[in-house]
Amino acid sequence: VCVNLCAVCACSCLQYKLLVYVSQKEHVTCAKIDAAFNYMVQAGNYASFYDDKRQAWSFHYGSDDDAAKVAKQMALCKANVAGCTSLVKQDLVIAEGHPLEN
Repeated sequence: VCVNLCAVCACSCLQYKLLVYVSQKEHVTCAKIDAAFNYMVQAGNYASFYDDKRQAWSFHYGSDDDAAKVAKQMALCKANVAGCTSLVKQDLVIAEGHPLEN
């Protein structure tokens, strides 16, 4: 099934939602985007997140570039919601190498 993603903003109150839909009249799910929203970039052009009902979703993108563009949009939404008072983090691509140890 081919679905579409979009980030929707209620600009007056800086609320963002990630909307997943099949058509204009058929919405699949949505997720509130705040500074803590976890949009996870994964190997093989995949990304995943949890919706407002805590259901897990995973999406496959046609290219690394497409996956990175969506991750950048998620980062911008998170930063706009957080304002200048918080630091937000968002992976844009899969890192190479080993994770840092504490």
